[in-house]
Amino acid sequence: MENKIQFSLKMDCCSIRNVNSSPKLFGSLPRYDFIEIRDGDNENADLLGKHCGNIAPPTITSSGPSVYIKFTSDYARQGAGFSLRYEIYK
Repeated sequence: MENKIQFSLKMDCCSIRNVNSSPKLFGSLPRYDFIEIRDGDNENADLLGKHCGNIAPPTITSSGPSVYIKFTSDYARQGAGFSLRYEIYK
């Protein structure tokens, strides 16, 4: 039986436009710990990337004001999590 923990982070303070991001997961295994970045405000939006590992992917740019980010992890290992840098354009 697989245990899962879910959390949600939502920012309503501002509008995110054309996000340039460089997500990086630290010490992760691709099958168990990864982030998905989608070009919209929900899990059905177009997938911009699914990332894991210690090497940051190339810059990702959204086409509009919303980006959906989902972090998936399990109990197999404990690590430092992930780091995400983003820029907001006005």
